[in-house]
Amino acid sequence: MSGNRSRAGLLTGCFALASLLLSSVTAQAQSQPAGKGNAQPAPKPRTIEVYRGTVRTDGRGNRVVTPLEVKRAVEQAQRAKQQADRQLKVLAEQSAALADQSFDSFSRGLMPLPDHLEQLKLTQRSELLTASDEKQAVEVQQRYVERMEAIVDALEEFNAPNAEGWQADLLLARALTAEARSDLATQQKRDGIAQAAREQALELAEDHLEQRQADSTIGWATVPMLVNAQLVVQRIQENEPYTLLPTDEFLDDAVTLTRSWQERDAGVGRADRLALAEYEQARFALRHGLELDPAQIAVLYQTAEAAAMDLYDQQREFLRSGTASLFDVALAWDYRSQLSDILSTAKLAPPETSERQLLLDLDALNELADDVTDRQGRIEADLSYIDVLSSRQKSLQALNDLDTANAAVEELKKHATEAEQSVAPPAPGDATRPSPAATDPPLTAPRKLQRGERLPQSGKRLPQRGERLSVRPKR
Repeated sequence: MSGNRSRAGLLTGCFALASLLLSSVTAQAQSQPAGKGNAQPAPKPRTIEVYRGTVRTDGRGNRVVTPLEVKRAVEQAQRAKQQADRQLKVLAEQSAALADQSFDSFSRGLMPLPDHLEQLKLTQRSELLTASDEKQAVEVQQRYVERMEAIVDALEEFNAPNAEGWQADLLLARALTAEARSDLATQQKRDGIAQAAREQALELAEDHLEQRQADSTIGWATVPMLVNAQLVVQRIQENEPYTLLPTDEFLDDAVTLTRSWQERDAGVGRADRLALAEYEQARFALRHGLELDPAQIAVLYQTAEAAAMDLYDQQREFLRSGTASLFDVALAWDYRSQLSDILSTAKLAPPETSERQLLLDLDALNELADDVTDRQGRIEADLSYIDVLSSRQKSLQALNDLDTANAAVEELKKHATEAEQSVAPPAPGDATRPSPAATDPPLTAPRKLQRGERLPQSGKRLPQRGERLSVRPKR
């Protein structure tokens, strides 16, 4: 009995000693700082959603860029470059064809001068878009000068002083030719020739304005012709040191006069004529209001866009009734697209809703062109005009895609460079980050283990020759 009691006391003492040792070891483990033996593993890279793609970052928030990502981005940029080159080549070919077809219609008396000038303006804008450097831009301006000189020669060959508007058309063509020569000399850095040509252009433009005003008294000049004459003088005169003409007041009077004629049911006051006068007024205000704050510019743009959309809708309606041509509808669409060009000079862009509606209207315009079967007279040039409008819009989109792809490549390369710099070894003598050689033990060549010798760290040993291995299934 006493023996049982002694054994029970011994077991109780052993359990108490074991509990004391266990609590001591636990407290020591909790108080010991994290060191090499119990270091926490590095956090794994995580993925966060950004827009429609994914961006891998490390535990510190730095972006992780793989060589495969950079390679794919470069390939995408190369494909965008090839697409842009193909589209610009098509645009250049179509622009050249439009210039030839338009002049052919004009020289045969099938197209009035204002329509031919509008088509040449589009040709020049499109060819400048295809120019890759300053040399090609000079070549584009040289071709424009040659085309304007051909217009002057054709008008002089007509030699019809008593014809309606012939004298004013000749003065307009000469003024625009002198202005084109001045712009060419400016690009070639021939300042003396540029100034002389500018003065000649201004003198001819003022004569043209006076002739249009005289023609308006006998019914040979409409309000749009007077507005255009005023705007030509305004554009040339902007580079002169003296005060500008009161063009804004002139445009206000044009809108008021056209509206009064519309109230009297006169043909010159038709709805599309009023919309055109309001558009010219709003576009002039937008072009000369780009130095205002963005909120005011937005209001000016909305006013001009509303006038341009009204003009487009009116021309579509008159086309159905046969009192407007397909070119009138296309020109109204081009007027609206030119508002984006005005904003781009101030590094601004129209709202996305406006751009989407513009593309939808362009699709509708192409459908109208596809329905045309009679290509006699000037119709071929008008259809080419629509082709160039569509191709130019596609070229702008292709160039925008190319810029986006190039920006993506630069962004990936930037993050790749930053990542390389973050893991680069420190410079010699850098005390902020000691080199690995100063803290780690020297590396030694691995030693070949003998049969039966235990592996370091793992405690396992290599099997003896002929020894049978037992395999346990994984749980």
